[in-house]
Amino acid sequence: MMVTTWFSSAAFIAAGLAAGLACLLFVRRHASASHRSLSSLLGTTAVANLANGIGLLDDAHALPWREASMVAELFQPAALLYVGMAFLDPIERDGESSALWRARIVGVVGLLLALVAASGSVFQWKVFDDGHAAIVLASWGQVPYVFVVIGTAFGLAQLEVVLRASREPVRHKLKFVVIGLCGLAGYQIYQASQLLLFPVWQVDHVMVSGVVTSFALVVIAYGLGRSRMREVLVHAYVSQQALVGSVTFIVIGGYLLAVGTIGTWLRQTNQPLAWGLSVVVVFGALVGLTIAIFSKTVRAELRRAVVRNFYRSKYDYRAQWLRVTEAFQQAATKEAILDRLLDLLIKTFATTTIAIWSYREGDRRFVPIRSMTTETEAAPIELDHPVIMQLMRQDEAVLVAEALVMGARNVDDPLTASGAALCFPIRAQGQLMAFMALGKQRGGELYGTDDCDLLRGIAHHVGALLSHARLAEERQASAELEALHRFSVFCLHDLKNLAARLSLVA
Repeated sequence: MMVTTWFSSAAFIAAGLAAGLACLLFVRRHASASHRSLSSLLGTTAVANLANGIGLLDDAHALPWREASMVAELFQPAALLYVGMAFLDPIERDGESSALWRARIVGVVGLLLALVAASGSVFQWKVFDDGHAAIVLASWGQVPYVFVVIGTAFGLAQLEVVLRASREPVRHKLKFVVIGLCGLAGYQIYQASQLLLFPVWQVDHVMVSGVVTSFALVVIAYGLGRSRMREVLVHAYVSQQALVGSVTFIVIGGYLLAVGTIGTWLRQTNQPLAWGLSVVVVFGALVGLTIAIFSKTVRAELRRAVVRNFYRSKYDYRAQWLRVTEAFQQAATKEAILDRLLDLLIKTFATTTIAIWSYREGDRRFVPIRSMTTETEAAPIELDHPVIMQLMRQDEAVLVAEALVMGARNVDDPLTASGAALCFPIRAQGQLMAFMALGKQRGGELYGTDDCDLLRGIAHHVGALLSHARLAEERQASAELEALHRFSVFCLHDLKNLAARLSLVA
C-alpha cells in the first residue's frame, strides 16, 4: 500500500505541474498560437497522469481510469503536431498544407481510437495462473498503441526539423522547450512499445511516467522562462521529404529494433530486471546528453580544450575558410549576408554578446541591425565616437575599453551597455560600412592573434559581398529608372502627336 501511494504521488505531482503550466500559458498568452497548442498538450498530459494516479488508489475502478488515461494519450500525437506547426512562421504555416492535413488526419484517427478506448475495447482484466489479476491489452488493444508510436514519431520529426532550421537567437530560446517536448514524446513511444511487447499494464509504469513527465516539464518551464513566454517563430519549411529523411525515424527505428531484440532475449532467459529505475536513469542520461550537445558553452569548452592540448594554432583556417565560403554561398542580398554573418559568428566565437552595426546614411550614425540577444535595443552611435574613429582609421580590431579610456567617454556608452568588448571593421570599396561587436568570451579568455586573423578574413569576405550586393542594387535601380524613362518618352511622344492633331482640328 505504501509503494502504491508513492507511485500515485509521482503521478499527481506530474499532473499538477502540467496543469499549472498549461493554465499559466493559456491565461497569460492565450492569443499566441504556439502557447495555446502547448497548453493543450500539457492539459492532456495532466489528465493522463491524473487518471493513472487515481487508478492506483481506486482498485475497484482501475480499468475505467486506465481507459480515461488512454483517451488522453491518444490526443497527444495530434497536439504535438500542432505545437510543431505553431512554431512556424504564419506565412510558412499557411504555405505548408501537407503538415496541416497530417495533423488533422492524426487528430481524427486519434478521436476515433479514443471512442474505441472509451467503449472498453482496448483493456480488460485477466487472472493469471497464480491468482494475480492485471489489466492487459484486449484483442484490438495493439492498434491504439501502434497509432501512438507512428503519430508521435511524426511529431518528433517535425520538432527536429524546426529546431535544425532555426537560427540564433531563436534557437537559444527554443532549445529547451523542444528538448522537453521530445522527452515527453519519447517516453510515450517507449511506453507504447513496451505494452506492444509485454501487453500487461504494470504499476511501475505510473511511477516512471510521473518522474519522467515531471523532469520533462521542468525542462520546458526553464525554456519558457528563458524566452520570457514570448511568441517564438521559425522561418522553416517542413516538407515531406525532410520528415522522411529525419534522424528521428532512424533513432526510433533503431530503438524499436533494440527493444524487440532485448524482449526476445528476456523471454528466452526469463531474467527479471528493474525496468522502472533503468528507464528513469536512461531517460535522464539522454536528456542531459542532448542538452550538452546543443549547449554552446559545452561545445566551446570542449573545442578550447582540444585546441589547447592538440593544436598549435587556435583555429584550423582551412576548415574555417571552407565554413565561411559555405555559409555565404547562397547569400545574394544585404539582408541575407548579414543574417549568415551573425549565424557564423555565433557558431565560431564563445561569447553570448554578438552584434552587427551598420552605417545609416539618413542621420549619419551607426545603428545595430543584427544582434544575438533581442531583449534590449542599443542607442545609435555618432561618427565622432572614439571606437568609430579608430575603426575608420585602421583595419584592425579595436578594444572598446581602451578606446573609451582614450576618448574620455562615460560608462553610459551604447557599446559598453550592450556588453561589447571588441569591434572589427567591415569595409566596402574602402569605406567603413559596418562593424562587428563581440562581447567577452566565456571563461575570461582574451581575444588573441588567431581570433583577430579569423575576424579579418571574415570581414574582408563580407565587405566584398556587401560591395557586390550594393552594385547589384544600383544596377537594378538604374535599369528600373531607364525603363521608366523609356515609358515616359513613349507617353510624351503620343501626347505630343495628340496635341498636334487637336491643334489642327481647332
